[in-house]
Amino acid sequence: MKKLNLLLATFLLINFSVHSQYSVLKALANEYYGAHPYNTLSISGDSLYGMTLEGGDNGYGTIFKVNINGSGYTKIFDFDSINNGSFPHGSLIISGNILFGATTHGGAASDDFGTIFKINKSGTGYTKLFDFSGANGEYPISLVLSGSTLYGMANSGGTNGYGVIYKINTDGSGFAKILDFDSINNGSYPCGDLFLSGTILYGMTAGGGDNDLGTIFKINTNGSGFSKILDFDDANGGNPFGTPIVSNNILFGMTMYGGVNDEGVIFKINNDGSSYKKLYDFNNTVSGQYPEGALVISDSILYGMNPSGGANDCGVIFKIDTGGTVFSKLHEFDCTNGGVSYGSLLMSGSDLYGMTFYGGTDDIGVIFKYAISTGVKEILQNAEMKITQSASDVFIESKELIKNINVYDINGKLCFYSEPDESSTKISLTGFSNGVYVLKVQSSNNVFQKKIEVF
Repeated sequence: MKKLNLLLATFLLINFSVHSQYSVLKALANEYYGAHPYNTLSISGDSLYGMTLEGGDNGYGTIFKVNINGSGYTKIFDFDSINNGSFPHGSLIISGNILFGATTHGGAASDDFGTIFKINKSGTGYTKLFDFSGANGEYPISLVLSGSTLYGMANSGGTNGYGVIYKINTDGSGFAKILDFDSINNGSYPCGDLFLSGTILYGMTAGGGDNDLGTIFKINTNGSGFSKILDFDDANGGNPFGTPIVSNNILFGMTMYGGVNDEGVIFKINNDGSSYKKLYDFNNTVSGQYPEGALVISDSILYGMNPSGGANDCGVIFKIDTGGTVFSKLHEFDCTNGGVSYGSLLMSGSDLYGMTFYGGTDDIGVIFKYAISTGVKEILQNAEMKITQSASDVFIESKELIKNINVYDINGKLCFYSEPDESSTKISLTGFSNGVYVLKVQSSNNVFQKKIEVF
């Protein structure tokens, strides 16, 4: 049963305006400039940097930058497969004026198993740091940086063919495997990134473990102290394709499958493997399904995306508190203004940035921003109106006649309107989807507004 959480305990007199929290910063409109991003944005100053999986001069993907307001989109590099890699999957690491990254394919002509590279933020000075070749790993995903050392995982290859964890110096020297995955004991086929906390690397594998449904693990950066934190068993989730994040010694993450509906779960677990808790079971149209990216955290709230599901089956942006008490859909992609996001959100201040694989002018992806705040100016005044709620209704009582009532969703779309012309009335919550809304009530001489959340 839905409940209404009145987020503001006091009453508000406002100058009313609703601003959409979701906006498309750049719709990719020509494959020459890049197409179908499959990764996560990085930020430096007022610029966002990212990669596209395909498109560009050679069709093998690009590196680009764009201002945080959506202006100044510039393609700074074209991948060409053999010489510098192809089909970049992960995110870029920014260190000073240098970008580090990996491509899942390309490199040495005989192997096509991927590369590690660096390039100046201006697009000059490209250097291929390493070619993967089977025994040292195949199909690298992404990187993390500590000092002058890069750490990463390759999806397969290595001694056992199940993937590896590796390190390499930022100048391209000193490549070394620090772990070969072997399936049962430590997992297989990692599909996400590593998370670095101090000198410990945390990660997940999509397969392997006791039930061949994936694992959570940790390992020291020197390769010692490997520990399998959890074996997924389907009921607690299965086949994670993303990355765990660590906050106050607790890991938060998602699995692509498993759970009650076999559509993925959100979970948390202590970094010593104790106190596993499933926070949420994804459910197709209700909340999206099959997450692949990582969560981001702010003020005990986790934010994330699903690439499919939702009302339009194009994915959703969501939030959930770290206790798993309240889940809310923040935005449903409609496949026109973006759809199907395989990467993670980037948080900067009170804004979330991301990319979608489809949508936009040519249906080759968009770069978007989601503003966590409503952008509505609210001025506190004395109470002139009483608003209460039951399990299924909102009750409004005013000292003046209520002229009209408007309810807007987070994108500024009008969801409800009435003209009661009386001093008390109610709104039925039947038919409202979970999420944040803005309730505007106009009385004879004043306009009041409240943020409300239906869940």
